[in-house]
Amino acid sequence: MGRSLLSVTFFCKRCRKNTKFLPVQFACALASVSRSTLYYWMDHAWIHWLERPNGRRLICQQGLQHLRDAPDVMPSRLSRAANLSETVRHRPKA
Repeated sequence: MGRSLLSVTFFCKRCRKNTKFLPVQFACALASVSRSTLYYWMDHAWIHWLERPNGRRLICQQGLQHLRDAPDVMPSRLSRAANLSETVRHRPKA
């Protein structure tokens, strides 16, 4: 499958230009993070995303790349976010 089929171009309000948007599973693979970490980043507005009318979220590839290229922007937050999925997965059952 070609890379062009994995992304769609939309206007990103935060980038202020047309950029490629990726489905969540491809954004996770590109960033090498879990789905829960990606949603954590979305909840904290650390990455750009939009929600389609069908409820599916798409991730701005440029915003994701910026976060990957500049990890010093929020190093302690990123390390906590990266570890959050492990903490949730391995927490003791109540």
